[in-house]
Amino acid sequence: MTRVHPSNRAAFAAFLRRDYEAGSSIRSLAGREGFAYGTIRRLLKEAGTTLRRRGGGLPRPRKQS
Repeated sequence: MTRVHPSNRAAFAAFLRRDYEAGSSIRSLAGREGFAYGTIRRLLKEAGTTLRRRGGGLPRPRKQS
């Protein structure tokens, strides 16, 4: 299991935040970095990241019947 050393934790969380805010998903970050989804989510929250809602994208306009 991979662990983040406490002295590097804030810098790593900031790195993840930049990528997440540039459009990467939590799942893609987890796969790339070799951490569990929950670990990446926790690090993003520690970095003060506002997480996107699930599902992504904007809702489609409804068709008028």
